[in-house]
Amino acid sequence: MRFWSRRVAGSANEDRLELSCRGDRWTVAIADGAGGLSGGAAAARSATSAMVALGAEMELDADGWCERLSQLDRELEAEPRCGETTLVVVQVSRGELWGASVGDSGALLVTPDGPIELTAAQSRKPLAGSGACRPAIIPRQPLSGRLLVATDGLLKYTSLATTNALARTGDVKSAVEALIQAAALPSGNLQDDVAVVLGERVG
Repeated sequence: MRFWSRRVAGSANEDRLELSCRGDRWTVAIADGAGGLSGGAAAARSATSAMVALGAEMELDADGWCERLSQLDRELEAEPRCGETTLVVVQVSRGELWGASVGDSGALLVTPDGPIELTAAQSRKPLAGSGACRPAIIPRQPLSGRLLVATDGLLKYTSLATTNALARTGDVKSAVEALIQAAALPSGNLQDDVAVVLGERVG
């Protein structure tokens, strides 16, 4: 796999992303701490760190990731310094991907035939850290095209068609830069924090 990632502050800088690799198994986690609540950034940081550390240790199926997100939800709720956060976690291995999510961050497969929304079935709320989140699975499926995982700072401000086109153009580094530019205002400022990971199979 080849990945490129960027995290750019638009305002509160509460987005987080992390990746881990163990052999041919990659784990990608991305989170957006809830604005307007104290501890959002801490919740996002704790969530992504915990997910990639677990993914480095073992391979879980999609149901296993849902169970782990539910456990994390309770752990964050019990931690006074942490607020609430969205969370997407995706494992990639042997040409397949799967995972789980909650909130309005998202994951897509970008392909010549159009985008496949991997997180279309997720619940926007309650978020992780509320003690009541309802994680949705990302079913195991072939990794066709490129894998895009991003917060709503990107997905909310670019259309699916634009996202799909830009994410497929050039190498993964230049595609990530083009996506961030597409989400920006004419002034160049971002309307929200952005975290994005783009990956593809190599060889």
